[in-house]
Amino acid sequence: GNSWDTLSTGTSENINDIYFTDAANGWIVADGGYMAFTSDSGSTWTFVAQPMFGFEDINGFAYQGTSGLSPYFVGTSGLQNYSVNGGVSWSTIPWATTTNDLHKIRFMNDLSGIICGDNGHISRSEDGGGFWFTETAPTSQDLYDIAFAGDTTAFICGDSGVVLRSNRDISSVRPVTGVPISANVYPNPNDGQLFISLRTEAGSNVEIQLLDMTGRVISTNYNESVSGGENRFEIETENLASGIYFVKIQTNEQVVTLPVIRR
Repeated sequence: GNSWDTLSTGTSENINDIYFTDAANGWIVADGGYMAFTSDSGSTWTFVAQPMFGFEDINGFAYQGTSGLSPYFVGTSGLQNYSVNGGVSWSTIPWATTTNDLHKIRFMNDLSGIICGDNGHISRSEDGGGFWFTETAPTSQDLYDIAFAGDTTAFICGDSGVVLRSNRDISSVRPVTGVPISANVYPNPNDGQLFISLRTEAGSNVEIQLLDMTGRVISTNYNESVSGGENRFEIETENLASGIYFVKIQTNEQVVTLPVIRR
C-alpha cells in the first residue's frame, strides 16, 4: 500500500464494492446497476449487462464459498440477486422481501452468510444462501459493512459509531467436507403434489421440512434413514394457499433449501 496505480474500470459511477476470489479474478459493483469483472488482476474490466428494472445501485458483492460458481449481490430497495453459473445470468432471490437499501453481503464459508442494510437490517443464511432469515437487530441505524473475526465472530458497522458483534459462536457452521448432495423439486410450480428427488453418495439420515416465507416450519414430512443413490419423496401441498414456500432438506453432509411455488 505504499504506492497505488489508478485502474480504468469503464464507468464514472460510484463504485461501492470490489471483491476478488483469487489474485486474477475479481468483480466491481457500482451505482446504476453497473457490474464488471476482471480475469487479469484488474488490468482490464468487462462490463456485465444486468436485466434489472430501474437500474438500482449495487452495493455489495460476494461469492458463496470457494467454488467461484455462486456469486450474490445486494443493493438499493432490497435488491438481492444470485447466479448459479458464475455470473453469466442472474435471478432475483424469490424470498427477498425487504425494501431496505442493502449495503453488504459476505460469506464466512460455504454455508454461513450475512447481509446488512438500512434501518438495522440483518439477514443470515446458514445453508449457503438457500434461505435468508431476517434477524432482530439491536439498532435502527443504517449498517454498511461486515467482517468475520476468525471462525467464531461476525462484526457489522454502521452510522453514528455503531459496531455490532454477533453473540453467537458461528464456528459450528462449517463448510461441506463430504460430497455434496444433489436435490430437486418438481413440478414447480405445483398444484397440490410435490416430488423431491435426492441423490446422496452414501447412506444418510434425511429430514425434510416445509417452510413458509418467514422461515416458520409448517411441517416435518420426513425424518428417516435412506440408502445412497437416488431417493424420491412426496409432499402433499393441496391444503396450502397460493404463494412461495421452501423445502428444507438436511442430511448428514449438507443442508439445502429450495423455493417452491404453490399455484
